[in-house]
Amino acid sequence: MTNQEKQWFMDLVKDREENARIVAKDSMRGYRQSPIDKYSDRAHFVFEFLQNADDTKATTCSFVVDKGAVVFCHNGLVPFSVSNPRTEKIDRENGRLGGVNAITAAGMSTKVDGNQIGHFGIGFKAVFQYTESPSIYDDNIAFVLKDEIIPHLLGANWSGRNPGETYFHIPYRIVDASRAYTDISNKVTTLSYP
Repeated sequence: MTNQEKQWFMDLVKDREENARIVAKDSMRGYRQSPIDKYSDRAHFVFEFLQNADDTKATTCSFVVDKGAVVFCHNGLVPFSVSNPRTEKIDRENGRLGGVNAITAAGMSTKVDGNQIGHFGIGFKAVFQYTESPSIYDDNIAFVLKDEIIPHLLGANWSGRNPGETYFHIPYRIVDASRAYTDISNKVTTLSYP
């Protein structure tokens, strides 16, 4: 990350903390849960991950599903970036919105074409059916999401991640681990030309 991106990241954390305080109010419970519950298919995020890989021009991707987490990896050409949180509206309209900005927002996609899958900017939120703290690692940045929208920098890279790869680590909630494993395993093993 550049020094400018680091500053924008810190500004983004402050902005998302403020948003999290607002949506944590009981009066906002339905608003917060709506993107998570949008899909009747709890493991819908599998398609979102594949779409993300396609959007970044990945030529390979993989899922590793185990009893405690799912890891998705792709070799896309577009690493995550951070843009100025104060200019998100303009950046989105001009196709310059950072990926970290988009993934920590609702309805703020990096996709400018309204016909593209994922242009609503809420599909990734489906991972929160199963996790409280997804992590993302690529050549530019490593961060974990807390409270669904607050990014926190990680000090270390994912062990075994090769240069040019993006990893998504989705640890299951302990109470849902068995269901998560079953749902996600079934989804991944039954994919046919997604």
